[in-house]
Amino acid sequence: MSDGVISQDEIDALLSSVDGGLGGLGGGGGSSGGSSSIDTATLQKFADSMKDKLVATFNGTTGKDAFTVGAATVESVTRDQLLAKVPEDVVAVMADYKTALTGDHLFIFAPEFVQKIGNLVDSSMEEAMVFEVVKEIVGGHSGKEISDLCAGGKLAGLETIPPEISKQPKAAVRMPEGTFALFSYPLTVEGEQFTMWEAVSSSVAEGMAKSLNGGASAQPAQSMGGFAQPQAAAQPMMGGMNMGMGMQAVPMGGMNMGMGQMAAPMPGIGYPNVQSVQFQNLNGGAEGHYRPGSGYLPEGHRPEL
Repeated sequence: MSDGVISQDEIDALLSSVDGGLGGLGGGGGSSGGSSSIDTATLQKFADSMKDKLVATFNGTTGKDAFTVGAATVESVTRDQLLAKVPEDVVAVMADYKTALTGDHLFIFAPEFVQKIGNLVDSSMEEAMVFEVVKEIVGGHSGKEISDLCAGGKLAGLETIPPEISKQPKAAVRMPEGTFALFSYPLTVEGEQFTMWEAVSSSVAEGMAKSLNGGASAQPAQSMGGFAQPQAAAQPMMGGMNMGMGMQAVPMGGMNMGMGQMAAPMPGIGYPNVQSVQFQNLNGGAEGHYRPGSGYLPEGHRPEL
């Protein structure tokens, strides 16, 4: 700091110290930083409710009653944490949300799992056709999720883009930014164990949880000036305060506020003997009183012409 002027670097440093001191009390972060306040408990219940529907989607699409699903898990992760869970090469399917909720919606499969799915349908099926089967599975699962999310009417019109599939190294997969929600569904088919990973951006995860919880929280009590009004109150006096100390409150409407007059004494309350104050005439006998805006000036105060 020099000459009393704060530089931009000093401003940035001050803002950083303030933001760090808040300790994340404000909840979610920015659009690029993700959020650390994802409601994984609510999303976990949602994942549990989707297990049987997921199995039905796999079995129905492949035409084989061969899939079972174990206990699903939901957690908040970063890109690096997800990369540590998946194989080096993956089959990634993007089915981003585009209406009511907007954000990343990613599915990841091991290539061996995708091949197993293809073999169940037709062992001679080419990879391109196998990918179409996987896209159909993803589309069916997403549709069932949307039906449940829209059941309360909070996310009416929720949609995803048509699934886009590719096989690529995991480091090349476009993943949600910052911290996001990861659903992991362990699947067993013909004695072999695989996992379907489903990742959604923090904004989508928060919107899902809010919808599943019935939308916004209950409205607070009606208030005036930021404070909740009491259910019952004594007859208000001056700003609604109730005076105790053995005195009765005097309603505003019952007070005579005329100039030169006093409100009538209240029964049971003693008042001192008060006499009006007499002021000495300072104008040497000039009569009358100056009233602003009246155009009248006492004798001796009139300007000379």
